[in-house]
Amino acid sequence: MKYTTYIIIIAIAILSISCSKEEKLDPVIKAEREALLATSNIGFYKDGKPLLIFTKMSHQLVINPTQLRFRIQIDAADYYAEIKLSAFPTFDNSVKATIIGNLGVKECTLENVILLSNEKKQLVLWSDTNHMGFVLPWIEKK
Repeated sequence: MKYTTYIIIIAIAILSISCSKEEKLDPVIKAEREALLATSNIGFYKDGKPLLIFTKMSHQLVINPTQLRFRIQIDAADYYAEIKLSAFPTFDNSVKATIIGNLGVKECTLENVILLSNEKKQLVLWSDTNHMGFVLPWIEKK
């Protein structure tokens, strides 16, 4: 009886150690995240593919660090896509993002947007729920 109790305790300990703390990601989401991390092109992404990519020849990039707004617009400013974050993203917390515009994006609010990377002077954000990602220029936390 005593040995059985010890064996059960050891088995539970081994199982709890072997279980990863990271969530098991859906293979589709994992591939979309990897595709997003592989690019350095500033823009909006959906389902692992570019939705709107900033190009210096066609667009202007407008950033308001105080309001956490990032906007890609054509030179005349009548067509644009904008993302506004509820807070500065960190690896420890998710934020809400509001998308507005008329340049290839649908207006929506995304919950649980996470920071995937802050390397290369860029913020790479991702929403598992909406399969949307964003590569944005780095801003200093205000």
